[in-house]
Amino acid sequence: MTEAAQPNGPPLATVTWGAGSRRALLIHGIQSNAAGWWQLAPDLVDAGYEVTAVDLPGHGASQLRQPMSIEAYRDAVLDVGSSWDLVLGHSLGGTVALAAMVAVPDWTERLILEDPSLDSGDPEPLLESFLGPFTKPITLERIAAENSRWQANDIDIKVDALRQCGPGTIEATVADAAPWNLWEALERVGVPTLLLGADPAWQPLVSAEAGGRAVALNPNIQFVVVTDGSHSMHRDAYPAFWEAVSGFLR
Repeated sequence: MTEAAQPNGPPLATVTWGAGSRRALLIHGIQSNAAGWWQLAPDLVDAGYEVTAVDLPGHGASQLRQPMSIEAYRDAVLDVGSSWDLVLGHSLGGTVALAAMVAVPDWTERLILEDPSLDSGDPEPLLESFLGPFTKPITLERIAAENSRWQANDIDIKVDALRQCGPGTIEATVADAAPWNLWEALERVGVPTLLLGADPAWQPLVSAEAGGRAVALNPNIQFVVVTDGSHSMHRDAYPAFWEAVSGFLR
């Protein structure tokens, strides 16, 4: 782990791969951590990127910040660096990336949003959903049973991430950040953007209807459904996920 100097709070822990001429930033979703990009990061390195992945506040090795609003998450990520060639955010990470793009329009040259949470809706069911993984013992056996298409590395990393995060981070995030709505932010993005939706069979956050709405709102946006990919498509449908990502980068 390395640390990025941050004037607005405790430094975020980061993981870095490679030393390419281009720079990519990866932002995980809620209950996850930087290590979860173990498949994507090496492929981006092979494509010529130096890759940095952050542990968001209250996740991985990063300290909890107060408050845990979208703006606080945004500021923490913005402090890690600027002038990225690529930023990719998953779920909450996509929400944070969108907020950062509104604040700093030239933050990155290209943006990828992996099934982002554009509209949180009612905070109470959101909190119940996010706390679900903590209602039972966090074991390798349980996570493997609940995610039968994941590889062993993903299961190990998810167990660690859940234990590092804990219910406190979830409760603080929902209390301080929800409800949020990032549709206006999506409309304002001024760089080439790939919006990835999960397969309809896996209950995507970004449905085909929402993807079509996004494309109609902003000509910079390309929408792709990742076949047989769930919300965590970089874990359970990695070849199709990488095909979409690499095609966009080409």
